[in-house]
Order: sequence, then C-alpha cells, then structure tokens
Amino acid sequence: KPNAFEVGDIVRISYKTNEGSKEKVNSFEGIIICKKNSILSQTITLRRVVQGVAIEQVFPLNSPNILEIKKRANLKVRRSKLYYLRKVR
Repeated sequence: KPNAFEVGDIVRISYKTNEGSKEKVNSFEGIIICKKNSILSQTITLRRVVQGVAIEQVFPLNSPNILEIKKRANLKVRRSKLYYLRKVR
C-alpha cells in the first residue's frame, strides 16, 4: 500500500535492475524525506548516509520494478518535507 508510508519512516525497498542481459534485485534502505502524491505518479525520496557520503534516490511507487517495501521504523516528525537533513553534517 503506498499510503502506509509517511515522511520520517525508515524503509527498505527491493527493486529489479537490468544489467545487460541479467536481471538483478537490489535493495535500498533509508529515511523518507519527501513524498509526492500525484494520482498516477506517486514518488518517495529516500536518503541514507554511507561512510560520510549522502545518497538520495527517488522511487516511483507504481513501478512494476519495485518488488517489496518493508517498514523498518518510524520517526516522529512535524514537517512534510525533511529537506533540512541535507544540511546536517
């Protein structure tokens, strides 16, 4: 369910990627910093920090390449967009 996730949740997304003729399943875990709710193109932006380097990735929720979304934890936030996390060092 796309509406089961809110900004501030920590989720793990498993998705399919094509590398040449092979199909591979990758996973990405991070905090949802942004959620855009169009009718057909709902997207969430995930952010994680690995070894001091921040990585952000946008996932369309209606994509057939997304296999699974697991909610790991939720944080209590009072904003609809957590862009201020980009400035934290």
